[in-house]
Amino acid sequence: MTRKVALFVALVSVGVLSGCGGLKFMRPARPGEELKSPPSGMALVNFLRPTGWGGGDLFEVFEGEKLIGTTKGKTRFQVVCSPGEHVFHAKAEKVTVVQAQLLADKIYDVVVDVAMGMWRANIKLAPITKAEPRRNEVAEWEARSSLYVLDPTQNIEAFESKRRADNQEILKDFLSGEKQDRVQKLGPDDHR
Repeated sequence: MTRKVALFVALVSVGVLSGCGGLKFMRPARPGEELKSPPSGMALVNFLRPTGWGGGDLFEVFEGEKLIGTTKGKTRFQVVCSPGEHVFHAKAEKVTVVQAQLLADKIYDVVVDVAMGMWRANIKLAPITKAEPRRNEVAEWEARSSLYVLDPTQNIEAFESKRRADNQEILKDFLSGEKQDRVQKLGPDDHR
């Protein structure tokens, strides 16, 4: 192994093992920012990335064209939503989409699963439905993960603008196009 190759392997290994630093567009939640229930008349959706696998790979999660959070290994974030239909999606090597029907005053959970990809880790949003076998693990995942919130000091609007055309294409393909059969469903009764 040449010296340059060895140095590259060492740097990549350090980056993967260390989690590659901070969480873009997010900051650690401060005391009192974690929601135990949704505000009155609203729904609460928890996005949990319970494992450290691919821990340094950051994944942005959108609701429509709006960035709602970024994840890395063993982190989570919460989103307050109005009752009704919401579409959550993320993209790595593949696109993953969850169409949710949310009820007021209920809590829902979506797992951010990470799998091996060709060039980087891949992502899959997995709604925790009533039939999901991992449903009983949610409390443990919450306990061992760090809660993050969107950081309003970051230039989120510029990032959303940069991703707008791509996000519009994703929504078109998955909601009314040829990829409708790949949409994951989170039903109104899939709350805790």
